[in-house]
Amino acid sequence: MNQVKVLLCVLGNDIHVVANRMLDLICRERGCVTVNLGALTPADEVIEAVADNRPDLLLVSTLNGQGYPEASRLMASIKENIQAAYRPAIWLGGNLFVGDYNDSEKQRYLDLGFDKVYSRPRNFNKFSSDLDDIINILTFTAETV
Repeated sequence: MNQVKVLLCVLGNDIHVVANRMLDLICRERGCVTVNLGALTPADEVIEAVADNRPDLLLVSTLNGQGYPEASRLMASIKENIQAAYRPAIWLGGNLFVGDYNDSEKQRYLDLGFDKVYSRPRNFNKFSSDLDDIINILTFTAETV
C-alpha cells in the first residue's frame, strides 16, 4: 500500500504550533508520512517543500487571525510554480480572522483556492473524518492504478 504524504506548515509570522503538532500526530496515527515545516514558514519555503516532497495533502495553519495576506501569497505562488498535475489537496485551518465569525471570511480563503477551510474548529473531528476520506480515496486510487 502506498502511504499518503502530508506536508504541514504554520504560515508567515505565526508561531502557534500546538494545533500543527496535533495535526501531525493525527496524520501519523492514520499511517501517513509527514513532513512538518513548523512555525514561521514563508510561502517560498512551502513551495520548495511541495516541489521536493510532492505531498498528497498540504495542511496549512494560521492561528493569529492575520493569515490572509500570507495565504494569498502562498496560493498565488502555488498557481505560478506548481504544475497542476502535482498540486496537492490544500487544506487551511485555524483562527483565520480577528473578530466575530463571518462565513464570508471563510469564503475568502476558499476563493483563493484552498480545497477545505476549517475556521476556528472546536475539535479535530471534522478534520479527522475528512482525512480518513482522502486517505481512502488516495489508497483506492493507488491500488487500482
